Amino acid sequence: MVRHAWSVLCDRTIIDSTTGKVSLIDCVDQLWVLDESYASHGEKEGSGAETKLTIATLWFRSDGEEGEVLQTQVSIQPPSGKAVPASSLDPEVRFPRGILRTRVFTNVPVVPLRGPGHYQFLLRLKQPSGRWKTYARLPLLVNFGKPTVPTS
Repeated sequence: MVRHAWSVLCDRTIIDSTTGKVSLIDCVDQLWVLDESYASHGEKEGSGAETKLTIATLWFRSDGEEGEVLQTQVSIQPPSGKAVPASSLDPEVRFPRGILRTRVFTNVPVVPLRGPGHYQFLLRLKQPSGRWKTYARLPLLVNFGKPTVPTS
């Protein structure tokens, strides 16, 4: 059985070619949009700021007898509104035979920020029944204006 270990939003990832260690660079749970002109656009379609992020995920399983491919889906839920599937962000989780863990790095080239508030990245896994099950919710607090210091 495949299990989700963790997922993290970050700016980028680096994998050391010698040791295989992964570095998650600039982990993100909050963003500040410095250009206040975006704040006046509110949540109108086609307006607002944009940013790019990476979702780093670790999967593991207890049995490596067979190869396995899982379908996943990433959706973005703005503060007021339904989650929107990002159709270009449907990474496959591949477990070749004999492999018990795998990392998946999903580049999110554009995150539409339509105003301040709490956004969520919903990560879903397709079940054998064909239904999608949410396995992780990654929060992102978006602020407009100048940052207040300190942020904790």
